[in-house]
Amino acid sequence: EKAMGEANPGLREALYFRRVAAGATSVEQLMGDRALLQVARGAAGLPRQFGLLSFEQQRAVLTERLDMSQLQDAKGVARMAQRY
Repeated sequence: EKAMGEANPGLREALYFRRVAAGATSVEQLMGDRALLQVARGAAGLPRQFGLLSFEQQRAVLTERLDMSQLQDAKGVARMAQRY
């Protein structure tokens, strides 16, 4: 991840997401990890300005847009990383 990320930080984040996303069982856990949140935001099609919203607003949008059960499925995680 680190070696690949030197040339492409987005690739590093996607690889990290694929490796650890299954450990996030709630939106709050996902939001607690910057890289996971970054990939989830991108996969959900949310703009960079999303980070300007309050925590509660971000949580509400992510809860609506993400199916957290996909994080328990390797294919779902791969699809999200690919969309990112």
